[in-house]
Amino acid sequence: MFGIMGLVFDSSSEESLDSYTTEDSYTTEDGYTTEDNVREEDNVRDEEQPDFYLGNQLTLNEKCTISGHTLELLLQDIASSLVEVNLRPTKEQLLTTLHWMGIGGSMEGIANMRGISNANVLSSVQTVVHAVNTVKSHETVAWPADCTAIMEQFHALAGIPNVVGAIEGVLVKITVPEDNNDTYNYVDRNENESINCMVVCGPDYKFYYANAGWPGSEEDQRVFRRSSLFRSMEEGWQPFPNNGVLLGDSAYPQLSWLIRPKRTNLDEEKVQLFNNAHEKTRKPVVERSLGILKQKFRCLNQLRVEPGFAGNIFKCCVTLHNLTCNSDDDVDDDIRDKIEDDVIIVDAYDMDNFEEAGGVVRQEEMINYFAY
Repeated sequence: MFGIMGLVFDSSSEESLDSYTTEDSYTTEDGYTTEDNVREEDNVRDEEQPDFYLGNQLTLNEKCTISGHTLELLLQDIASSLVEVNLRPTKEQLLTTLHWMGIGGSMEGIANMRGISNANVLSSVQTVVHAVNTVKSHETVAWPADCTAIMEQFHALAGIPNVVGAIEGVLVKITVPEDNNDTYNYVDRNENESINCMVVCGPDYKFYYANAGWPGSEEDQRVFRRSSLFRSMEEGWQPFPNNGVLLGDSAYPQLSWLIRPKRTNLDEEKVQLFNNAHEKTRKPVVERSLGILKQKFRCLNQLRVEPGFAGNIFKCCVTLHNLTCNSDDDVDDDIRDKIEDDVIIVDAYDMDNFEEAGGVVRQEEMINYFAY
């Protein structure tokens, strides 16, 4: 488990990719034996592969870029946690990993484009993901120091006061290796193999918390109740002002710090106003945050790795997403105003009927806010 201020999820071994590890050496269509001719391939790669690092920016895909400044700062921070693998320099490992994360698909495709072996791509991704998660996640994925500003931004959306985050579940498709005996646990209600991830987002489209790696068959409320966020908040940890609350859908319990839509007295005008404001505040924030994340890192459209490592990759992508939000990196404006079709939001399929007394009181206070 990772610490509270960072990301928390089932951190199954990052080396659990035996089913996807290829031989270190293979012969390319041009007759190159990758492991025997690494240095020769460096020259070939420079001439033949698409140059996706242009000038002062790294192009993840046609919609998103990362500035060279951000890239250099990241490399400085994680350099001591990287090791040269198969004669690949640390910077090349980072670029290879971002190349794969940005366009998605198979690692074999990236290997062909970069003129290296599948094993080199895999080892680069493993090394970089581990380094980013170890060094950057805790400080990057956390509630802002100024939660008052966050409350004001949320309030401007639909008039609900004291909101400091929107919580949501999202299914990330994976392809479970055939020799995994636990495959059936990862089949979600849509009949896809997936992991169930839980995130808390802000109006700035950053992630303040993330929990990844649970099987897709797990219900939202179980993922929530087994998270460090729930345990820590119930034990008194609170990273935001005492009057701050999260907004969640009906899959979550009613708590003093987590408010869901009202389920009864739906004919009352103030209840209707509250529920409408609740949806207009929470849903666009989580959908756009996740939409931007998946536009930046298209590998999340489907991860062909072991489930445990898929959770680690999700964590790394969330961390890199927040890092780019903190800089002058660019995402096309149309993405910010568009709900992505491939973002699979986990709607309140199974409702949590638990209502904490303090949560009921807080909800009524917020409903009454719309009575005047």
